[in-house]
Amino acid sequence: MFLFPGRVYADIPYQLVYLKNYSAPDGLPSSRVNYLMQDSRGFIWLATDKGVSRFDGQHFKNFTSADGLENNECFRIAEDNYHRIFFYCNNYRVCYYENGLIHKLNSSQKVIVSPFANFFFNRYNELCVNYRLSTKVYHFEELKSERHAIRHLNGYIYGSDGEEIVLSENDLDILEEELKAGQLSFQTANTNTKPYRLALQQNYLLLITKDWVHVYRYQKTGIIPLNKIYFTGNVTSVYLTGKNTFAVTTVKQGTYIINYLTGERKNYLNNNITTATVIDRENNLWFGSYDKGFFLSTNPEVKIINKESGLANEDVLKLAIAGGYLFTGHVLSTLSYMKLGANQTPPIGTITINQDRSDFNRITNLLTIPGNRLMIGTDNGIFRLDISNKNPALWHPESYFEGPVKFDGPIKGITHQHDTVYFISQNAVVVISNQFKRLKGYRFKPIRMTSLTWYKNKLLIGSLYGLYQLMPTTNDITYVRILANKGINVVKSLASNNEVCAIGTEAQGVFLLAGKKIVQFRSPAIFSGDIRKLVWTDDNTLWVCTANGVSIISF
Repeated sequence: MFLFPGRVYADIPYQLVYLKNYSAPDGLPSSRVNYLMQDSRGFIWLATDKGVSRFDGQHFKNFTSADGLENNECFRIAEDNYHRIFFYCNNYRVCYYENGLIHKLNSSQKVIVSPFANFFFNRYNELCVNYRLSTKVYHFEELKSERHAIRHLNGYIYGSDGEEIVLSENDLDILEEELKAGQLSFQTANTNTKPYRLALQQNYLLLITKDWVHVYRYQKTGIIPLNKIYFTGNVTSVYLTGKNTFAVTTVKQGTYIINYLTGERKNYLNNNITTATVIDRENNLWFGSYDKGFFLSTNPEVKIINKESGLANEDVLKLAIAGGYLFTGHVLSTLSYMKLGANQTPPIGTITINQDRSDFNRITNLLTIPGNRLMIGTDNGIFRLDISNKNPALWHPESYFEGPVKFDGPIKGITHQHDTVYFISQNAVVVISNQFKRLKGYRFKPIRMTSLTWYKNKLLIGSLYGLYQLMPTTNDITYVRILANKGINVVKSLASNNEVCAIGTEAQGVFLLAGKKIVQFRSPAIFSGDIRKLVWTDDNTLWVCTANGVSIISF
């Protein structure tokens, strides 16, 4: 993002982001989108000139006058305190969606929402319209609106998150002087030639016009001017879009997202007529357009790397970082790699691992070891990749199975300690020691091993028949099942940060082993008892990938 103190001009660099476009052929009622909003359940609602639509990220559910909508041309959408979704149509009436149906109000009261006005419900479940220097309040008994002392008077302002302030006469004089200097008045707003309105977010008051936004901090002793932000172009709307941000939509200059405290801004969709903007709870950007439906930018702060970017395959099984490169393992004996730290998305290279079999060629494990080396487990064996040379053209995976030790089945896990690497298949453990040159294998009875980790100088192995501790000796290896008395049966994943060992099971959730103490996490504390993968992102944060989602355990 770019910082411009004071006045900000129109030649802001255009932001190149990944945009997905949805229009009428994709299921929208119309390609003209007048308004966007996200409800409390996460759905995106769209107002068009041919009905309204609810989008769940994949499918559209459309509603028209045939479903009870007051009119097919809808201009605003808002959610009340009872999670009903309200629509303002071009016949000055509102209706609402609840339990799958559109309902009309019994009241014949008209609602006036000027093109530059805001439309929302306040803390009393009253319908509010912010325009000029006050909030027009519509009270509907049938909506369970609460009666209260504040009435529709100049200087009484509400916000959509429950904010509520009363401006003093001195505050109003300050705002009037600001408007007068810009040749704005009650008359220009009334005719919509030079509209303006107030918006309230927490303790910030914004005086919004089509040329600038003046930001004030609200205090009971009086408003304090902070920042005046200018913009140019044929502005269609200015809306609050998130924490300390507002969006300016324009004709042919796209949409500006502006932080009203710092002045930072970004410009999107240049050369498009934009009509509405939403930043959802995951920081994805949604842009409504006049004739092209809407555009979705999936969190522009997150780089999207896919097959179009050069990834060998979008089925990514494993990730590892070595020598300043990110490696991804795929299903067909291929590794993709990209240089980290580049300002822009770097090119993606591919390495193919030659294996004896034409099937079952997944990359099952990746492990970085000292000396800028990468251990690669596959369905058919284990390979090493020396990346100490900075020229990727010289990187060639070498198989560790040139020697006498071989075993069947895919590599289930790799770990290392000092200069020794351990890896497992379903029924064997292989040890590579002495600078990774000497290789030795130990066969097991069929316990169906799934994972392994070092914990407090002990090598632990998870299996479909419980948790085992291995004790390698000079000529043999012994193993013993542990923690069976704690109910640990089917182990699918292990992860250790040396102080705590996390044990993921098939149905019992996560066990945390800290010395001799054991703590169990299961549903509903975490999403599911079926644990697929455990990852320590730092010493105090464990990510638990379950059958139903990802839970994070912090210490």
